[in-house]
Amino acid sequence: MKGKRNVLLTAVVLLLVTHRLPAPITEIPESPTPALSAAPEQTSKPKAKRLSRSFAGKWTGTLRIETQDSYRGNNAKGQHRVSSELWIFDISADQKIVSFHRAAWKGPPTRAAVIRASEDTLTWVEKTTASASVPIDFYNANGRKTGTGTGIRPDYDATWTMHAISDTTASLVCKSNTEDIYARITDARITGTLKRN
Repeated sequence: MKGKRNVLLTAVVLLLVTHRLPAPITEIPESPTPALSAAPEQTSKPKAKRLSRSFAGKWTGTLRIETQDSYRGNNAKGQHRVSSELWIFDISADQKIVSFHRAAWKGPPTRAAVIRASEDTLTWVEKTTASASVPIDFYNANGRKTGTGTGIRPDYDATWTMHAISDTTASLVCKSNTEDIYARITDARITGTLKRN
């Protein structure tokens, strides 16, 4: 009777454990013809989208300028300023160069190359490296050249993005950072809407 009990107990244990064993691994032989996929594979890279709108021409708008000063080392906050001014942007016919300035400025405009263009957006940057002694032209507040000489130039980085809303309207955003030789850092954000003239 003990022998029958051991056999029965062994059979029950094997039945209980067997359902937890993994299924056997079987290899599926490759078929000589590949299976058809539901969607065809894309073999070429997608083409870059061309500008759907032309930005070429003159654009104007009153832009909001918000700046915040801080100081390197002690993280002290300086002056916070908010103002608005009329600006003029002139984009070349090939949409590769942007010339821009405040409308009140009568001197030469700032010129920058477009670094990125998508369907509805142009992006350009300004970048200068600090120098304690650099040849510069001096201008009065109206943009009239008053002379040349040697001056101090701060580190300056700005990224401008113009996004078309329609054929005659675009939004503009600029984020910039300036650090002068006195460790004063000025972060600026310029925003607004431009109209094509």
